[in-house]
Amino acid sequence: MITPLRMATGLGFALAAVAASAQGTAYVSSEKDDALTLIDTQTLTVKGSVPTCKRGRHIQRLPDGKLMVACTDSNAADVIDPATGKSVRRVPLGDEPEAFDISPDGKTIYVSNEDEAEASFVDAASGKVLKSVKVGQEPEGVKVSADGKTLYVTSEVASLVHVIDVAGAKVLKNVKVGKRPRRMAITPDGKELWVTNELGSSVSIVSTADHSVIGEIKFAVK
Repeated sequence: MITPLRMATGLGFALAAVAASAQGTAYVSSEKDDALTLIDTQTLTVKGSVPTCKRGRHIQRLPDGKLMVACTDSNAADVIDPATGKSVRRVPLGDEPEAFDISPDGKTIYVSNEDEAEASFVDAASGKVLKSVKVGQEPEGVKVSADGKTLYVTSEVASLVHVIDVAGAKVLKNVKVGKRPRRMAITPDGKELWVTNELGSSVSIVSTADHSVIGEIKFAVK
């Protein structure tokens, strides 16, 4: 059961994300255009585009302000400087990279590789794969904890969240969530992992203390 307090916490988390993006420009990956679309967050109009590698998917801002885009058909990430709108380097991410997250120290990129059904640990400087962990079929979302010790990866086919020990590079627990889980977010206090379930039309709420499902938000068209 979702209490009003839990709902308020989730809403506050969502609003915080919106506020973070409302600094002037929103960047949207357009996988069929091989480009990023730039949207003015004040007027909600398209103000330009930036070319990138093939089939850009997940996009994330780096600590230095640059943008990193995972490009599935290029087997790499493109690093783009928003100030110039140009690519500054490419980082190999292995076969069919879907999504990624970056370690708190910025040294490691954690990548979901769809065809291999693996989570890869990639050295951010060299692009070398350091370790790989077998997960369920069609891994998608990737999220690392704030302390850098725990990695979460969703498997769309298995409807699981894999809880991975970063130091040991091994799966600690498989958490059954809704149907076809995709992306995740950790609440600001670090106590909950929110998981979107595409075909379940829901969000599963997982406790990061014991990795049990403690709630679910269902969505329906009215």
